[in-house]
Order: sequence, then C-alpha cells, then structure tokens
Amino acid sequence: ERKTTSDQHKSLQSQINPHFLLNILQTIYALSLEKSDKSPEVILQLSEILKYTLYETEQPRIGLDKEIQQIQNYVEMYRYRVDPERTVIKLIIEGDPEELLIAPMLLIPFIENTFKHGLQGEAGNSFIRIEIKILSKGLEFSTRNSTGAANQLQADERKGIGIENTKQRLELLYPGRHTLKTGKEGNEYVVNLKLELKD
Repeated sequence: ERKTTSDQHKSLQSQINPHFLLNILQTIYALSLEKSDKSPEVILQLSEILKYTLYETEQPRIGLDKEIQQIQNYVEMYRYRVDPERTVIKLIIEGDPEELLIAPMLLIPFIENTFKHGLQGEAGNSFIRIEIKILSKGLEFSTRNSTGAANQLQADERKGIGIENTKQRLELLYPGRHTLKTGKEGNEYVVNLKLELKD
C-alpha cells in the first residue's frame, strides 16, 4: 500500500511539472516577440527553476525557503509580461521559512491558477494578490484575484490538471494536517490553505 501511495504521488507530481514549465516558456516567447531586453534575465530565472524541478523535486521534502524562492521567480517572470497599469501584482511573505520542510511544487499550481484567471479581468481592475504567512509549525497561504467570465472560470477549474492534482497531493501527503478552501467571493476568486508542516 505504501508503494502504491508513493507511485500515485509521483504520477501526480510528474503531471504538474510540465504544466508549470509550459507557462514559463510562453512568457519567454512573448518577451522574445517584443525583443525585450528583459529576455536574458528571464532565461536565467528559467534556468534556476529548471534546476529546481530537475534536482529538488525528486526529494520527498525540501526547504520551504526553496519553494518560496521559486514562487518569487515565477511572480517576477510574470511582472515582465504584464502591463502594470492593467494588472496590479502583490506578493507578501511574512515569517522565517528556515526551519520548515514542504513537498516540492506544492504551492506553485495555485500561483499558476491565480495568474491564469487574474489576467482576465477588465483593464485597470485586474489584480493578483499572493500571501504566505509562515508560522512556527506550518503556513497560511492565500491567493486572491480578479475574475473573468464566471462560467469560463468554473469550466477551467473543473478540467485544471494542476489544481486537481494538488488537492490529491495534499490528501496523500498531509491527511488531517491541512484545510483548503477555494471559490468565488463576489468578483474575486480566493484560495485559502492552512498547512501543518511540523509535528
């Protein structure tokens, strides 16, 4: 049974990584079309993310600081692509991650999802807000973004590989040690995750 759970976890994780990299490559492609002078910097960030996905994600747990660094890289890459007058992006991190470990690539799919839908809002009213509050034994993680058409949002969520797999990974890896709430609040889409990382 233990082997089955491990194999299931690896299968779920292997589906998330290519999805994550595809979005990054699309960002670099957009910058190259614009002949942006930011392209070399973004390619360097991509190399850091590739190293992370190739070498760190084979481990069952990695330092929370490493996961947060990849979130920061991902957000910065999107800043290059997004018009700041159209979309406001905020990333807030509180607390010290040094003593905590987390399953790799666990939070990234939520970040991808909030960018995917947050960029569909009306010009000037589009926003993305990501907060990570690090506690002594775990974390509180939330994303909040403006939404496009509600029906499209719900359809995308039903077929979204990354989010569904992350929910399954949470159940496999942190049973009874997390609470996850997702859904619409008015014209916003919200994710709230409380995760216990240390006994």
